[in-house]
Amino acid sequence: MYLTSQECADLLHVKRATFVNQTCKRAGFPKPFVISPRKFLWPEAEVHEFIRRHRQK
Repeated sequence: MYLTSQECADLLHVKRATFVNQTCKRAGFPKPFVISPRKFLWPEAEVHEFIRRHRQK
């Protein structure tokens, strides 16, 4: 399953703009699948793994 930028932002408890402008550009964050120039989808399992890794720190 895949997540939109809004769904990723909701999981991370940040605004969508923060996710798009900062979080998804961080090293280690999963790379998205580009559906169109304005549509990106992130693999749900990889996003959850990123969250799990960063909560342990």
